[in-house]
Amino acid sequence: MYIEPRIARLGIIYSTYRIRPPLVRRSRIPYNIEEEYSDGWAVNYVVGCSHGCIFCYVDSINKRLWRHYGDTVREVWGRYLLIPENLEEAIKSTPWKRWAGKYILMSSMHDPYLPEIRDYTRIILETALPNGVGFYILTRSPLILRDLDLLEEYIDQVRIQVSIPTLNKEFSRAIEPYAPAPKARLEVLKRAKERGFKTGAMISPIFPPLPGNPYGYDPFEELDRLFMILMEIRPDYIHGECLHMRGTNARIIREKTGITPYYSREIDIALEKHFYRLLNKYGFNGRYWPDYRD
Repeated sequence: MYIEPRIARLGIIYSTYRIRPPLVRRSRIPYNIEEEYSDGWAVNYVVGCSHGCIFCYVDSINKRLWRHYGDTVREVWGRYLLIPENLEEAIKSTPWKRWAGKYILMSSMHDPYLPEIRDYTRIILETALPNGVGFYILTRSPLILRDLDLLEEYIDQVRIQVSIPTLNKEFSRAIEPYAPAPKARLEVLKRAKERGFKTGAMISPIFPPLPGNPYGYDPFEELDRLFMILMEIRPDYIHGECLHMRGTNARIIREKTGITPYYSREIDIALEKHFYRLLNKYGFNGRYWPDYRD
């Protein structure tokens, strides 16, 4: 596979596979925001994500399908990326008009603005937006700013949401090691809001209190800090959810940080209550997705 030198990154293993159109599919992830904000549709067009967030449970899905994708997906999460060899053909073959008037999540299995795929993302948008498709774009990357000129032409069909789990720099480097800094993501929200886009902040995942508090991280104090910063930007909505134990992420978190994560119904409920107190205090629209089971 050929990767342009300007975007090929040391340490990432690249491979290819063939993707079958249409690119728009029902999501594989049962518990996610797309059910409420994009009619359950999502567009995913690569396998892997070079941000390497250690809490992500997509890796376990990919590894279950290794016979289809090949041995590359057995590599460490964040260090493999499979780009379809027929991606441009699949984009053209997708009957985008079928989803006219619908909102599609971009994306649920990878960030759509990884450096290696940003050009493909723009091609998808250039193809689908004129056909009336709406996009709920979820990213951690400031590379989306390069597409604001295009998105602005279809501003009523676009929602831009940025995921920011923490402002704690040390903790951010530990849990999302290759993602852009939280400050850069806040700038995305600020600039998109200034240009009239509907914007949202996704505070996810909210970790529980950490044993020994090695990063100086307290989830309640962190929520207070995030809401104070977001008050200045005024996104249209704020969503939050606690750390969900899925797939192998508990093991990966323990291996990478030495922290043993745990699920607690009580802490989830407490975080939910605190989240809604802050929504009310600052006058934000939003929702918290709990993980506890009644």
